[in-house]
Amino acid sequence: MDWSIDFNIDKYPFEINHNDEIFMIGSCFSKNISQKLKNYKFNVFDNPYGIIYNPISIFKSLEDSLTKKNPDKKLFIKKENIFLHYSYHSVIRGNSILDFNNKINEIQNKVKETLKRSKLLIITFGSSYTYIFKSNSTIVSNCHKQPNYLFEKSFIPSSEIINQFNNLQKKLIKINPKIKIILSVSPLRHLKDGIIENSVSKSNLIISSHYLKNSHSNIFYFPSFEIMNDELRDYRFYESDFIHPSKTAVKYIFEKFIKTLLDKNSLDIIIELEKLYKDLSHSPIIEKSLTYKNFLRNSLRKAEFLKNKIDVSDEINKIKIKIKNI
Repeated sequence: MDWSIDFNIDKYPFEINHNDEIFMIGSCFSKNISQKLKNYKFNVFDNPYGIIYNPISIFKSLEDSLTKKNPDKKLFIKKENIFLHYSYHSVIRGNSILDFNNKINEIQNKVKETLKRSKLLIITFGSSYTYIFKSNSTIVSNCHKQPNYLFEKSFIPSSEIINQFNNLQKKLIKINPKIKIILSVSPLRHLKDGIIENSVSKSNLIISSHYLKNSHSNIFYFPSFEIMNDELRDYRFYESDFIHPSKTAVKYIFEKFIKTLLDKNSLDIIIELEKLYKDLSHSPIIEKSLTYKNFLRNSLRKAEFLKNKIDVSDEINKIKIKIKNI
């Protein structure tokens, strides 16, 4: 008897390989997937502004980079001699407003140049809820643990998500007419909003994504949320907080993702890298032994063969050091 619904996901009408540039932005689930792609040697530029959950802040950060718009001066805050900004995650900080602006300008330049070259932009929506800074009615990306009375919680309707994305789309197409965009909804549960509110929020994001997919020929959808909720619908696939998908769940969704997206050559490289990584993590019974030395020499041959396809110089050096120390 089957205990879950297994549904096929059609391959996209385009393929990605190790030579292509990929830009990823959005929720922390996006960070999980981008890290896996990096582990397999893909050229990924991810979350330059830190984790962003709501669609409007995602679109605004990208659009500001394309138009080189400076951070709003009214949204700076100072905490313990460090300057932060409500439009960005706390990973971006400065010793002064000038220092902060210089860092943002540097990020914006890199974002724009990367988007010009990227074959694929992946946007992962986290929540339809956001917070508005009351003093100037501006949507913020991060409240930086400031008092609640400074903000008003707000729900972003599908119509606003669609309109704001369409504005961004026009600018993206101008600098990169061939760019493909995959939209996805993070399976991470925002239970602080409430069980029902979380369902409404995710439903709104899915509706918005599908409308956009059907309205633009370069936009596609990946069902990470649906895989988590219809295939892995069991709390054993969550971390102990019952909110974050477990490592097993992330790995499962990632494997589904690459099968829909990558060409055969890149899929084969991933298989070979897996074998190499397994060898590198191997713990011998006797470390300084001829048996282990021969094992490492065999691993080195695998890596030397693989280097014609992908850069494994770090792995080769690690193996050579291990052999030298025996």
